[in-house]
Amino acid sequence: MKSALAFTAATAFFALGVKAAPADSQTCYTVHSSYFAVHLNSLNKGVTLNSNNQVVYGDPGTPIQVEFQSCPTLLGNWPDEDIYVGRILIGSDCLKIDNPSSTTEPYFASVAACSSDITPTAAEKWSYGTSDDRGVVW
Repeated sequence: MKSALAFTAATAFFALGVKAAPADSQTCYTVHSSYFAVHLNSLNKGVTLNSNNQVVYGDPGTPIQVEFQSCPTLLGNWPDEDIYVGRILIGSDCLKIDNPSSTTEPYFASVAACSSDITPTAAEKWSYGTSDDRGVVW
């Protein structure tokens, strides 16, 4: 049985394949792409979407192909060290935290239209490469 994905210490993993930023552009651009997985209790779990476009994990599951996009307007991008701040795309939509103003975990995620190609909202903003395992954190 699948359960709603709760982001506590969850991280996503992406294959390496860094792309250069578009010249003189503030538009978010892809730096990594792979399949989304959550690392919980030392185990990697596949992630998929349910019929309501909510992110869920469990076995089995059809992996979600994702892209991590760096957004140059956000502070904290260090391309030489493979550290980025940006958004996660699933198709042309963004991975969003449904309850970003909550002060306690768990946080729930879904996929919906992106708010901007330049500056994502707090619910869409993710960091890549800043955790110990070089994963993605919200």
